[in-house]
Amino acid sequence: ALPSTWVTQPDGTPLAEVCEAANAWDSAGVHHALIPWAWEGRPGSYDGASPNYPSNMSKAADQLKATGAMAGLTVDPLLTSNGGAGTATSADGRHWANISTSEGRSVAAENMRKAVRWGFDFFVVKLSDIPPDVLRKFNMTRAQADNLALAIMTEAAGQRPVLPSTLGSIGANPADWAAAANWFNQMAEYKVQSGPARLNAENV
Repeated sequence: ALPSTWVTQPDGTPLAEVCEAANAWDSAGVHHALIPWAWEGRPGSYDGASPNYPSNMSKAADQLKATGAMAGLTVDPLLTSNGGAGTATSADGRHWANISTSEGRSVAAENMRKAVRWGFDFFVVKLSDIPPDVLRKFNMTRAQADNLALAIMTEAAGQRPVLPSTLGSIGANPADWAAAANWFNQMAEYKVQSGPARLNAENV
């Protein structure tokens, strides 16, 4: 079953603050909490960024679950730790898996299986910031890359829920949420499945 709601924090927020948010929202019936992006040290390393996160992210999953929440993790299946067959390196030194090839898909899938072994309960696939020149090298559009990344994570996760990330957020205005609900309903009539909608509760 997909989580109906979860709480998270801005990218790069330390684990301790994510746990605080999980505790704060539990009384409101929000029982899932998501570790936001930028939890890694070196991009693509799949090691937590010290001191905000433990190097072994299974410990982060345990700490978040200790709040009573189901623990989620934000991932980018296109990022990998080093070059090699099925990968390319961008100008900033990051390595990217070419998931249009079997070699690149194998690299991405193994990274995602590693993330699954950490024990998280659900995963959110971020919209990748893979550079345009690398996408051209892979002969892929950004939409194709994001859709394939979501498929790779879904396969790796097995029975665990996998969802896409959100592009923006909606404030705490009931009229805006009514408009969003109307839009979701209209899309459902055409068999278009919508992704998550984000409530920005910062000023609530």
